[in-house]
Amino acid sequence: MPAQSSLLPSTPSTTAHTASSRWLETLLTGVALTCTLSLAVQGLAHSSEVTVAQKPIAQKTLRASSAMPDGNYLYGQAPKAGQLGATYLVFEVNKGNVKGAFYMPQSSFDCVHGSVQTQRLALTVVNSYEQATYPYAVALQTGGTSASSTRPDVTPIALEGFHPIKQLSANDRRILSTCKASARGI
Repeated sequence: MPAQSSLLPSTPSTTAHTASSRWLETLLTGVALTCTLSLAVQGLAHSSEVTVAQKPIAQKTLRASSAMPDGNYLYGQAPKAGQLGATYLVFEVNKGNVKGAFYMPQSSFDCVHGSVQTQRLALTVVNSYEQATYPYAVALQTGGTSASSTRPDVTPIALEGFHPIKQLSANDRRILSTCKASARGI
């Protein structure tokens, strides 16, 4: 008799259980991403700042106003978009101000805002669940490939630890739009 019960169509209670399991899995994935980004932000912010501070003065200095011209940018820990497990930074630069997000594919995202400074992006990461904020700095380096989807002719700027990606997906644009709207007035 037990073998026959497994062949019966799903009942509302098993369907509800499956939906509940999916919801819980999505929630836990989001929490894991937020925790990972929070730890990375706390640890890398300090290491990025130290790295920037230890670079020799003779290095080619970037002017903050021209370091990253206005436009939309996408950088990833992986050189290709959409790689599971990789973190991506999508952002807009507008007159030296930065608004955007860190995200992992098929997961939640954390909005960021800040500014382009002489040798770094000085960002504040807003945890999407708790709305807590964390400072984060990414060192800027000249050379490489331009990641601007709106200004591919600009002098290439590399972000330490990230690869430039030229094309923003529809999801990148959606995330960027959401974070720009939430950062109005900042």
